[in-house]
Amino acid sequence: MSERGTTRQQLAVIWPHVRPDLAWYVVALLAAPGNTALAVLQPWLLKQAIDRGITPADSAMLLQFALGYLAAGVAAFLLEGVYTMAIGVGATRTINTVRDAVYAHALSLAPSFHDREPTGRLLTRVTSDVEALGETLTAGAFTIVLDVLLVVSVLVAMFALDPKLTGVLLLVAPPLGLAIEVFRRRMRVLYVAVRTHLAEMIAFAAERIAGIEVVQLYGDEARVQGMFDARLGSTAAPRSPRTSGTPRCSRSSTASRRSPWR
Repeated sequence: MSERGTTRQQLAVIWPHVRPDLAWYVVALLAAPGNTALAVLQPWLLKQAIDRGITPADSAMLLQFALGYLAAGVAAFLLEGVYTMAIGVGATRTINTVRDAVYAHALSLAPSFHDREPTGRLLTRVTSDVEALGETLTAGAFTIVLDVLLVVSVLVAMFALDPKLTGVLLLVAPPLGLAIEVFRRRMRVLYVAVRTHLAEMIAFAAERIAGIEVVQLYGDEARVQGMFDARLGSTAAPRSPRTSGTPRCSRSSTASRRSPWR
């Protein structure tokens, strides 16, 4: 399956959970162009203040541009606040809906599924993976829209000021875009691998902690610690188990039994 097809399927899965809170995202998208326009307007006002106010020593003109710059800064701050609040509220409501749906789905699965899948892995999917999705909505997908608008606005302003110089600067765009695309594809693969590895590590830790009495009963702390270190990628030798007041089996009885954590 291609990467683009996978992205479409992921969007199709998340869309039913985004749709009930679509109004918040629309507010954010409406505030984004105004914020971007004001961000580009402020350097232009500064340039005009220098060229038409400071250089000719025109204090009245300088005051006008200074007030305009102040108004643009305040308006940009308010629009950015509206954008951030709308994205935050919409993403939080969406993530709550997703978390509820995932939890309901986990409860509806057959007992045989829960017998096959480690509890820690399911716990990771329901909690930390959903939180990662929320971070993608707030600091990822919709922030890209704001960044794209800012880049386009800056390019338009640059062409208006000096088309030749802007064309020369754009010569670095193709290799930079290629490097970003290669990096993005690699990071996506690594991100999936990290989430999968984290789920397996939490599953291992949750199962061993849930059965800590059995681990201590067999005196198996060192080997379990070594298995956990291996999942962390540690090359250090397994640590010796700490002495505790938990009763243990005698050496002979321990040797005659086989640890269940194999």
